[in-house]
Amino acid sequence: MTMSVCADAIDSNRAEDSREALPAMMTPHAIAVLFQRADLALYGDAWRDFLLWANIGPTIGSGLGSDGDASSRMRCAFEEWFAFDCEIDEQGETPFDLAARYRFDVTRDIDRSEYANMRRVSASNRASWFTILDADAVRGTLMLEDLASDQLYEVRDRRLAGELDGVRGGALVARIAMSHGVWRLVGEPLHISRRGEANRAHVRFCQLLNVRQPQFADLVRFFHGRDAGRHVRYDALRDYERTHGVETIWTKLSRGLM
Repeated sequence: MTMSVCADAIDSNRAEDSREALPAMMTPHAIAVLFQRADLALYGDAWRDFLLWANIGPTIGSGLGSDGDASSRMRCAFEEWFAFDCEIDEQGETPFDLAARYRFDVTRDIDRSEYANMRRVSASNRASWFTILDADAVRGTLMLEDLASDQLYEVRDRRLAGELDGVRGGALVARIAMSHGVWRLVGEPLHISRRGEANRAHVRFCQLLNVRQPQFADLVRFFHGRDAGRHVRYDALRDYERTHGVETIWTKLSRGLM
């Protein structure tokens, strides 16, 4: 899709930002809508690739499934993956990159400093499994440890910090990015647990995939995919959860995903 194809579609999506991380740009949902209008073939190919990678049934996220919550979660997960992880050219440009460049070069509704900030968001964004070391509603921040890299991040998100105020040791599976000099959440969290032992499941997750730094689609497959770990028996995983007291993810799968 070239930038000129965006002209008619992009205007209707300028006011859809909901998270503080993206004050002057489109959300993953708005970017998905943009490409759905401007290049349906590319959008459709990306949707099929995502379903294949995450091993999700084709009706999930399409509005045809019986589980509305699961459909909504998968649609949000796809839109986030599409915006930030789906490479649409040989240089590795993503829909997020193209939309940002279009807003700066063509519609000129962002200035150079905001465009530079968008590029920082693109370069710095990462989806991972984090331990919640602390959540402070007053400051509106969460202190997170990335279990893939062991790095610490102070993330600003007043809404989530308020919901998790006082939690220590819980789990958060989400995407963060540096925006205007502050780490913030981008998109909606894929999984949240307030239980301190929930991160034990991360060990099992790494064993199942045989990777230390999984991709976002791997995280989606673990929590919501039909195989939930590539040829691993369901009963073995459930026994693991019962033994270790890990907050179950199978209740989310049992309503039509298995």
